[in-house]
Amino acid sequence: MPTDGINRQPFYTTQVTGLVLRHNWVPANSYGDNVYCRGLKNAEFAYNLLETPLGGAADNMQITSERNVLYPCSDVWIHHNTMVNVGGTSSKGNCVIEGCVRALVENNDFSGLYFCMSSVATFNTIRNNRMSKATYSSNSFTMGIGSAYDTGEQSWHDNRLSSPGNRAFSISGTGEASGAPLWSRYDLEINDNISVGHTTFFHQNRLMSGYFQYNVGQNNVSNTVSGVTTVATGGDYTTRTVTPNFLNAGEGPGCLEKASDYGPGPGWADGHGQRACIRRRRVAAVSVAPERQVYRRRHEPELHDPGRLRRSDLRSGADLCHDGLSWRGGRRAVVHHPWR
Repeated sequence: MPTDGINRQPFYTTQVTGLVLRHNWVPANSYGDNVYCRGLKNAEFAYNLLETPLGGAADNMQITSERNVLYPCSDVWIHHNTMVNVGGTSSKGNCVIEGCVRALVENNDFSGLYFCMSSVATFNTIRNNRMSKATYSSNSFTMGIGSAYDTGEQSWHDNRLSSPGNRAFSISGTGEASGAPLWSRYDLEINDNISVGHTTFFHQNRLMSGYFQYNVGQNNVSNTVSGVTTVATGGDYTTRTVTPNFLNAGEGPGCLEKASDYGPGPGWADGHGQRACIRRRRVAAVSVAPERQVYRRRHEPELHDPGRLRRSDLRSGADLCHDGLSWRGGRRAVVHHPWR
């Protein structure tokens, strides 16, 4: 493992199709991103342990097109990994998805640093992850968009964002000249996440369309949901909806279940663990929950872990049941990934 100060990236690929990276360990104090892949297609990263890298711009994982037409990136599945970026010399974070279309990030554990999950690409789904320790600076965020260009078409749901942390959700960016129009964050679908013990629950200083709804804020210093009210253009949504959310909730019953499991286990009988936790914490937040809407899951893939039970083995294959409601496909077809 390189430790001589050169940015080497222990796992580096360019323009690879069909990569599978499972059950690997990158120990702490290697230099450069633990995993850096550009121009990647049809790939899976699973059950890897990626520990604190050295180098000022080092992430645990970066999957990218480098915003270059020469390196198109698409159809990447990142699941059941542990990524730690705490206590090193980096000023970055855990996982970056940049310019990579149709990435699915689920069932991972993220810890630190400037951010846990930065998603700056289209048709991405971020679900059922556990994240904490994004405390590097006052601008640090646990989940967010920070790109210097327009982006959108994302679904974030059923994630648990734990303390410590500064901004739980950040719809932000960099790079505009003074007085220039703000970058657009269009068609965002953010719901059913839990944020605990952050300085700020929701931060938005760029244009947004879509919704931020049915999220739970617990013991955050600020639970305000506000931001730039001008609606972003470039997508299907023509509105920005940021209510209802469940704020100022007490700690409530303990949630010991893992966020999701594809086989029977704690919380499976009434959904899966994270959603069961969210329902219990809503009760602590409000006396009567407002009427739920049926979400438009327009592009979310349904994947399974090979060798384990598929959701369709236990539930209807036509709908993904959620709190007694059904999520049905909308105007966009469900992605059919090659490993499905």
